[in-house]
Parts: sequence; structure tokens; C-alpha cells
Amino acid sequence: LEVDAEPTFQSCHQQHDTALCILQMASNAQVSSELMPGGYVSWNFVKVSKTGEMEIHFGSAWNDLVQGVSSSAVYEFQGWARSVTYARANGLYSITCAGVHTVYVRNDNLTRILVGDVYKSGQIVASIDLKAGPVGIVLPLRGLAQSSFYCQLNPPSSQSLLVHSPRFIPDAIEFPDNVNMGLLATSVFALPVHNLQSHSLTLEYRVEKPIGVEGEYIVREVRHALVAEDSHGKGDSSHKLGSKYSISPDTPNSPHQAEVTQTVIAAGQTSLLTLELSKSLTSSQSVHPSILLPCRKNKPFTLTIIPSRGDAVKTQLDIQCRRSNQSFSISFVDHDHSVTQAVVILPYSFHSPQFTKYDEMHSDHVHSSGGVKKKLSRGKSTHHSSDTSISSNEECDNSAGEYPVLLTLHGSGSHPMNHADSHKYMHPSKKSDYLFGVEKLFVLAPTRFGAHNWEAVGDLSAQWSLTALRDTMEKLKYAFGMRVPLVMKEFAVVSGHSMGGHGAWISAVNHPDRFVCAAPAAGWIRKEEYANGNSFFHLDIQNSFVDSSLMSLLMDGMSEFHVDRLASNLQLHDVHIRVGSIDRTVHPWFSRRMHR
Repeated sequence: LEVDAEPTFQSCHQQHDTALCILQMASNAQVSSELMPGGYVSWNFVKVSKTGEMEIHFGSAWNDLVQGVSSSAVYEFQGWARSVTYARANGLYSITCAGVHTVYVRNDNLTRILVGDVYKSGQIVASIDLKAGPVGIVLPLRGLAQSSFYCQLNPPSSQSLLVHSPRFIPDAIEFPDNVNMGLLATSVFALPVHNLQSHSLTLEYRVEKPIGVEGEYIVREVRHALVAEDSHGKGDSSHKLGSKYSISPDTPNSPHQAEVTQTVIAAGQTSLLTLELSKSLTSSQSVHPSILLPCRKNKPFTLTIIPSRGDAVKTQLDIQCRRSNQSFSISFVDHDHSVTQAVVILPYSFHSPQFTKYDEMHSDHVHSSGGVKKKLSRGKSTHHSSDTSISSNEECDNSAGEYPVLLTLHGSGSHPMNHADSHKYMHPSKKSDYLFGVEKLFVLAPTRFGAHNWEAVGDLSAQWSLTALRDTMEKLKYAFGMRVPLVMKEFAVVSGHSMGGHGAWISAVNHPDRFVCAAPAAGWIRKEEYANGNSFFHLDIQNSFVDSSLMSLLMDGMSEFHVDRLASNLQLHDVHIRVGSIDRTVHPWFSRRMHR
């Protein structure tokens, strides 16, 4: 192993094949490193742990290094791991390497570069044709003082398809009007599949319903069709020169969805399929009917994936029931056409009878935004420039009024349902259980896999979830005839904790027209100043050589996510900042700076 600034590249610069150079390095070779005592580092053997992972540790005096250079960026290292194994026969092998971003495989005098599973999702597999003989595997490593990874090479399989467990399965909602029956408000989910063969496969789907579930069901792939507008404003799915394409969080799910009954997977491809469960249409139906599932004896659907070659593969589609006064998951097609989900809690003034009297006694809540008062009150819906009412419209049988949304973003490693359920209330008498949710506000806790920090794609997902919630509630009311609250489009509040606190700042300063107030909790301002999460140009060996204009351009690209630059966008908004005074994970300094 070698650390920091890739010194092996210096010794391999005359070879175009870096992986081959590293495999050919002598086991007693040494390279310079400013992180190691004595100034040199060499190869070390690492044993596989009981969990199958390889733990990487160094003998560096890290605390002494941090004090010596006055920066925690010194924790960062880069290194290499190498190994040689053997392929017993020619064939298409699959390889999974988690904790690394790239995998180099050397076989038959060729080096091929494959993708790694850097976030350890367990669902990224690469396929490679190997000849019988030695196989060299080289992995570039990165970490902070220590790291771990695992890598597994699987022999050719007679199985055509590797199917992982479905992801982002929505919940069925049990309303008081349908006791013991759950209504599936959203029905899309993601299915990771990998083609293990050296030829393409066409997939078909068959679903078996659980005992006691009525109707016939189908599963199909859903794709978004890109629609262009010509000069006359007419939609056209063909790509034309000069056509305008637009994508907006106001209409993410409904337009231009193409239903596909077959899917083609290329040789060796890993694909995250967007699938939808729905009831079969009868001859008299034009819209797929609602799905009601028994809640007390709910059993999973069985989904069968049938490839054009090889054996069919079965997996379980386990849909859970959640009551309407509990948190529940909805799934939706995100801005990049992937499937994700959000956790929702309905306003507890809607679903909690014991608070009816409390609501009537405290019906007037005044919130300010930009000097304009918004009174949130129960009763008949009225709309004035300074007064907007929330709650039941008695003239509509199945209306429960409109409510604003509390968009709340979770922190790193936190599950969205746990984060949503942290919004709860207990009556001062403490004679009742917790009430989950917020009075007169939807709680909406979206999620997205990956290290996005609620910036860029993360911010888009957060905004997309607002429309997904609105579409879901309108579908429940208008398509299924349920008495449910609807989403008030004009008002929303954004909050979040830790990484989500930063996300709340991002959403608030970039979309001040969408939110009337913000409530970040323990949020940081910029990743580059938060611990050692994203040290940028700190102690890098190239700092003395990079052109100053290039450095300025790169730094300006990062500044897009520095929320203090756009803090002036919140001058006319209410902002409530909360942080623990002895918080040493996200220090109060960040919140105090934003407050100032």
C-alpha cells in the first residue's frame, strides 16, 4: 500500500497500464510518503476478516500529524490493493467490489476497468469475460485514516439473471373508512437486476397475488418519454433540431409515462428497473382501479421475472400496511426518472379526534413571511390577500381542507421514517401516547441514496417530493374518493437536521418563493468547512503547480452550495435556527454564523 498523492504513479509514468505496473511492483518496494514514520511505505499483507471485509489501518500518528499541519485534511489517504487469483475455465465471470469506485482486472494480457460499489449498496455487479489462467485485481483505495472493502469474483453461472430485492416499496394506508384494508396510493418500485450472460436478455413479468386479495394484477416497466415542443407548442416525442425540452418539479410523475411490458437488458448490464404494480383492466375500464389489500393477514406478492433465455427468477414484493395516523411511505419517479420514496405523516389535527377540541380553542395561529400575515385557522375555506384558511371545506363531502407541508430532510445515515417519526407530540397531561406529526401541517421526509448532501440532485429530489405528495393526496381524493387533506400549494416550511439542516438551508436560499419559513437544526454552511468531509485544496501536492485561474474556476464551482452567499434571499422570511450548545459533531459556530 502507498498513501497520499499517488506516489506509485510517479514510478509508473512510463507505462500506459498503471494496473500492470502495480501488479509487477516488488513486494519489498518502498515509496515515499509524508504520512508515515520514517517517510516510506511498503506493501503489507491484509487478512480477510470474519465478515469478508478487509480492514485497512496504518501505523501513522494521526493526532500528531493533525497538530503538525493544523488541518484534519491530513487524515485523507490514497492507496492501492492488489491480489492475484485464478480462473479455472473460460467464461463470463461476475465481480463485486464494495467500498471502491473502480476495479482493474488483468487477464490474458489485457487490463479492463470495471465499476465498483463505492457506497456498498450490495447491488452493483460487473461482468467480465475471462480466460483460464491468472487474474490480477487492482483496487484504488481512498479513505480517512482507515478504510475497508471487500471484493468477490464469482465463476460462470448457469443462471441468466441476478435479481436483488425490490427497493422503495410503498406502504398501503389503512383509513378509518376502510378498517383492516390498506389502500395502495402509489405503486411504483425499483428492481435491481443484473444480466449474468454474454448476450442480451428480454424480460417479462408475472405477478402472483396473495391469498385473500381480489382481482388480477400485472407488473410493467414505466419509462418517461422525453417530449419536445415545436414552434407551435405541440408535443412531439421525436427529437427535433431546435426543439425545447424542459423538466419541472411541478409535473414529475403524470406526463408522458410510457408503459412497457418487456425490458431488454444488455450483456453484463446492471439495471435499476422502474416497475409498477397495478390491477388488470377489464373491458369496461379505461383507468386502472385502486388496489385494496388486507392488512391483518397481509402476505407478499410474488414477482416472477422471466428472461428470454434461462430460468425464471422469483422475488417477494412485501407491501406493509400503515394506519392513516402513522407515518407511511410513498414512492415516486424522481427528476432523473429513478424511483425514490418519501415518508408522510398527515396533519394530526386531521387524524386525531382527541385534538378536535384543542384545535377549536387554538384555531388562530399567525405566521409572518415578508411582512404579510397568513392566518391558519379551521373552518370554511377562504382566500384573501392577507388571510388564508386551512381545513375542512364543508361544501365538499370528501374534502378535509388544504394544509401546508413541512418538508423535513434527514441527516446522514438516518432512515426517513425514523426522521419523520421524530416529529411527535405528547399531551402535557402525559395520559396519552405520542401523536405523530405536526398540527395542521403535512410532514414530508424524502430520501435519496448517495452522498448528495441535499445539494444539486438531492435538492431536486427534495423539491420533487413536494409535487409527489400533492399528486398522491389528489389521487386519493379524486380517483379513489377518500376523505383526505390536500396539499396547499402556496405555503411550505422547510426543516432538517445535520446534513438535512444544510439541506434546509440549500432549499430555503435557492427557493425562497416556495417556502414561507425555514427551521434548520444543527446544519452546516459548506461541506469544505465541516470536519474533514470535503477538504478542498488542503495539503494537496498539486497546490503549488495548478494554475491560479483554474483553481479559481474549480473553487467557484463549489461555491454554488455555500448557503451563506445567498443568505440575503431570506431577509423577508422567518428563520428558526436550532442547535445544541455542546454539539461537537456540527458545532454551533455554523448556526451562529448564519444567524449573524
